[in-house]
Amino acid sequence: MTVQKENFSDHEGTIRLTNGDFQALKKITEEYHLADESDVIAFAIGVLSRAGGKPISVEQADGTTAKLFPADKLRKSA
Repeated sequence: MTVQKENFSDHEGTIRLTNGDFQALKKITEEYHLADESDVIAFAIGVLSRAGGKPISVEQADGTTAKLFPADKLRKSA
């Protein structure tokens, strides 16, 4: 995975993005016409906070709705 946490505390942290994840961040910035990449993260935090741990629904190109959940490999193990 190309997302790495560094220097995390209760109030501050650094996340390093490389390779495809950084390119995806830049693409999302352009697609949503956001001011910069940090706004993508703020937007994602807002969306996920609003969802409250429930799935997020998105409309696909064919008009159907897909429910999105974090991949199992991203979840804490029990």
